[in-house]
Amino acid sequence: MERGELIADAMMTEIVAARLQEPDVRAGFVLDGFPRTVEQANTLDGLVAERRDLIAIELAVPESAIICRLSQRRVCSQCGRTAEPASSHEAVCPCGGALRQRADDNETTIRERLRTYERATRPLVDFSRQRRSLHAIDGTQTPDLVTAQIARAIEAVFERTES
Repeated sequence: MERGELIADAMMTEIVAARLQEPDVRAGFVLDGFPRTVEQANTLDGLVAERRDLIAIELAVPESAIICRLSQRRVCSQCGRTAEPASSHEAVCPCGGALRQRADDNETTIRERLRTYERATRPLVDFSRQRRSLHAIDGTQTPDLVTAQIARAIEAVFERTES
């Protein structure tokens, strides 16, 4: 992660497969950051063959905004919580832990993660678009608007499968 690389497909798939066996995911689940490759997506299809349709959500954000956001991000050293952007200039989390910049949130590593995304994950976006399971959302909107659009995309799957 510190070099901006992805975890190996086999390891990520093993982690997700084990998690999807837990009882609390029977009614549904959200995966953040998985799948990241077409190979992972094909494996996920097999893992969830008996469930509702899958959807993929792409939060579209310009590269310059990603670099700005991540280079300013602060995380609590005690609880791991990410600080709200307005409070990231403060040095202490509400839990009392110190807010620190992650070691991998520097411009060099961020740019490498973006190159990795283009090489490994962009094909997944195209794959999902061809399957008509992709919902692109403007990630530069307010968090409330982004959340509402994600909720609408998920609700549409439930409406379609219940009809």
